[in-house]
Amino acid sequence: PCAMANLAIVGPDRAFVAWTRVVPPLVVRTRRPGDRLRPLGLRGSKKLQDLFVDGKVPREERERTPVVTDQQGILWVPGFRVDERGRVGDATQAVLALTVHRDVESPRL
Repeated sequence: PCAMANLAIVGPDRAFVAWTRVVPPLVVRTRRPGDRLRPLGLRGSKKLQDLFVDGKVPREERERTPVVTDQQGILWVPGFRVDERGRVGDATQAVLALTVHRDVESPRL
């Protein structure tokens, strides 16, 4: 297996996505009604709202959780999941490392 395959492991503050699948520019924003994500390793898409509810994220934190998007949609929700579109695999030649730096007073930011 390719050494880069291990980069697909997502920590709460860091994610790796296949660079060739990114459609710049990247934007960091908060969630919007109807936002959907295709979580790595799961079939189909999932509403961000459902992801937060399943993760027992308090309502006030949901409003502050950053969402990293490109021109095609959500790529990563820090602390949760990377979108399937950004999957790093054996054929991946370049990766984009994404890191979030959290504020001590606001752990989701």
